[in-house]
Amino acid sequence: MPGVKAGHDKTMARQKHTQRDSAPGGSQRQLRVGELIRHAIAFFAVFTTPAVAEVCDKVVGDGWQPRDGAVWILNPSGFPAELLLLLSGLLLVAVAKNSILGYVGAALTVCYTAFLLFLALDVESDIYRLAVREGCRSYSHDLLHVAALTLFASAFAWLGYRSRRPHAKAH
Repeated sequence: MPGVKAGHDKTMARQKHTQRDSAPGGSQRQLRVGELIRHAIAFFAVFTTPAVAEVCDKVVGDGWQPRDGAVWILNPSGFPAELLLLLSGLLLVAVAKNSILGYVGAALTVCYTAFLLFLALDVESDIYRLAVREGCRSYSHDLLHVAALTLFASAFAWLGYRSRRPHAKAH
């Protein structure tokens, strides 16, 4: 045949032979490799690594169980220290009737809320995403947590304002 290089017929015959013998989805080797990859993915999806499986133990504490749900101020994992501290502070300000304690409590609560918003609730963080996936954190519950802390800060400020000493009236 004019214009056909030597060995072209053998290459064409080999390609036809390979195309005829392989399955529609690929060769047997390709199918086996694909099956092995699928099994490996399924294995790691079912049996997660310890670093992934224990993220909630590190984020919210060892006492957390999946049945506990997302952790926030009204659903703490373990002892509700944060809620107890805030309620005790409000009670102290109300009993002591000291405006400075109220304002300091409001300032500390605002600082803690800002810390939560800007550092602890980093939704772009891999740890936060894993905690949400595992179930111990939830973006909506974290926003409710911030709202509750804002209410506590407002209560501290209100009690501080109400505790001011009345000025002596000049007659």
